Amino acid sequence: MKTEYFSYDPKLWDRWKTGKLAKELKKKYPKLFDDKDLQLTVSQPSWHFIEWLRAIHYYRQGFNVLVEQYIYNPHPRKQQIVKKFVGEDGFRFLRREDKRKKTQPPDLFVYKGKEFFFAEVKRTDKLSPAQKNFFKQIEKRFKKQMIKKQVVLLQAKVCEGLVVLKN
Repeated sequence: MKTEYFSYDPKLWDRWKTGKLAKELKKKYPKLFDDKDLQLTVSQPSWHFIEWLRAIHYYRQGFNVLVEQYIYNPHPRKQQIVKKFVGEDGFRFLRREDKRKKTQPPDLFVYKGKEFFFAEVKRTDKLSPAQKNFFKQIEKRFKKQMIKKQVVLLQAKVCEGLVVLKN
């Protein structure tokens, strides 16, 4: 697993907790976030902030990004995209681990053309042993197909005054 670090301004986190920032970002990035993504942020206001920031980062680099929950039934559009890249067997593999150990695939499914990679985003928490094990299995199973040959762990740090959402 490869770790990359990034910073964010805590003022953005404050705006996120009010629910306003998620609505603004969904409006600004309609190809990135859908109504179901926004519903998750409303029902769980303390989560999803960092995942959305990193999704925007990759989107600005020319990638398409599926944010969280992409293997679950409320997201048939996302499921079809993932299946296109990993196939039915690969999709069942991603769901199987969740059912057995309550471990979900990484937060972001990032893709461009025929290539993809997974990224797990952390703000203050750490990877659980079950996540570490599952992500190693993902790397082994999809290594030949993935742009980045490892699951990317994105670790956030607070940085006062940093502006990451301009342009």
